[in-house]
Amino acid sequence: KGIKGTLFLNILEDKDGNMWIGSNEGLNFYNRKTDSFNCYTIAGINITDKFCSPFYIDDANNVWVQSGSGIFLFDKRQSKFIKYNSVITGNNIIIKTVPQLLYKPLQILVAVSNNSGVLYKGVISGTQINWQTFSLSLNGASINTIQLKNDNCWLGTSKGVYHCNINNPAGCKQEAGAGSENISYLYIDNNDELWVGTFNSGLFKANSNGNIQQQFISSAGHGYSLSGNQVTYIYIDN
Repeated sequence: KGIKGTLFLNILEDKDGNMWIGSNEGLNFYNRKTDSFNCYTIAGINITDKFCSPFYIDDANNVWVQSGSGIFLFDKRQSKFIKYNSVITGNNIIIKTVPQLLYKPLQILVAVSNNSGVLYKGVISGTQINWQTFSLSLNGASINTIQLKNDNCWLGTSKGVYHCNINNPAGCKQEAGAGSENISYLYIDNNDELWVGTFNSGLFKANSNGNIQQQFISSAGHGYSLSGNQVTYIYIDN
């Protein structure tokens, strides 16, 4: 069997070295030993809702999946999806996890619905998620992206970067340096430094306290500058 889908979302590697690839046709599983694919779909949903985006693999090697506004656990041993309760609305949902590192018991979900100013915190208890909803004070900004590090939460918004503690999301404060830039992506590197991508102002680098130290932009007269000022994704190699 080949891989299914024409639009591919997130890719995760499980503890056995196999790959889980989300697509518009479901959750694809790639078995390294047999060099083959199998695709799992969520029963009872419309064909337009087959989008699956895996976002975490826990200590039992089960795969946590977002599909639309729904959250599911794919039980690998039983080859079936288990639906968890969700209070989030909309399809453009960004989910981060506590812990951030894979292969541990999943404890907390922190989620935002794109282009809103609302943050959702869900504590996992058995087969339920106990959700809290926080309407954040963002000066009219909407959330584009989110990044976690331990208990710290950074929000990339349409008007700069905000920071809060996930144990007290209501105490959200704007970080200095990025001003009212429209933020596209956030990334925290191995030195705990925050990298801030924007839609039209290049790339910012902040220290571990969130204070902006450098800005990188595209410059026609500089051969080692960015190729463009719209940054869509940031990742670190080994």
